[in-house]
Amino acid sequence: MADLATLEQVKQGLRVDADNTDDDALLTLLIKAASERIAGYIKSDIPDPVPNAMVVATILLVGHLYQNTDSDPDKAFDLGTLPYPVTALIYHLRDPALA
Repeated sequence: MADLATLEQVKQGLRVDADNTDDDALLTLLIKAASERIAGYIKSDIPDPVPNAMVVATILLVGHLYQNTDSDPDKAFDLGTLPYPVTALIYHLRDPALA
């Protein structure tokens, strides 16, 4: 499966210095995990090109996971769901027939 956002997009969205490569491996892994999770939520083929809402949702999810590595301090989502801002961006793309 293709990543829904690039490392460059994520670093820009999270305001991580593009020249700082210290966390690139972690961010790349988080991008892959977030992309898989969002694709699983959508339950349909990812359009090409990837909709902007999905790119932004991926950046938000990566940011949440990057900043909160072992907890959900703001209780942004229930177990097994996505953070509310992520869901708000991609809900309209979900295939309701496959719920």
